[in-house]
Amino acid sequence: VTRPAAPTEVEPVATVKRVSTRRADDVSAPTEALLVDNSEIALRFLERQLQALGLRTETAMDSRQALELLGRRKFDLVFLDVDLGPQSELDGLALCQQIKHERRASGSGTGPMVLMVTAYTSATDRVRGSFAGCDAYLAKPIDDEALRRSLRALGVRMAPASGFATSRPGALQSRPMPFEPTS
Repeated sequence: VTRPAAPTEVEPVATVKRVSTRRADDVSAPTEALLVDNSEIALRFLERQLQALGLRTETAMDSRQALELLGRRKFDLVFLDVDLGPQSELDGLALCQQIKHERRASGSGTGPMVLMVTAYTSATDRVRGSFAGCDAYLAKPIDDEALRRSLRALGVRMAPASGFATSRPGALQSRPMPFEPTS
């Protein structure tokens, strides 16, 4: 017997059809995710988090590249930063609106779920995301557990947690960077 997911502090902003989460013996195709952010570091961090949960990822650094990928491939999820930088024709909110508009215009009713991933976290920012049509709104930096809760609430199938998803702060080995004062 499957029980509905418990309420989370990161609630989806739209109603989404729920499906069961991935079991350890599930061999179905993984969820396909497109990650859109103008920061290479943010893309790699989110990519590692999602791949640890069994999702396949593709990345884009601006709205044009994202729209090209969306035109060629089917994605289950799109993770968008609100601020895609000055080189991007659209910001994340406008890109979200376009993705949702194309879904409605196609008449198929199917299309990717959109999750905003941003440093803009005020109540006003969240309302703007809701009006743009996003399905969930996550604050940067993304906490592993908050990400899993949001994905579960949206019915996303995930692999069991792996080493990266369960790592603790400070567990990564790195060398300290020397401090170079500016004159």
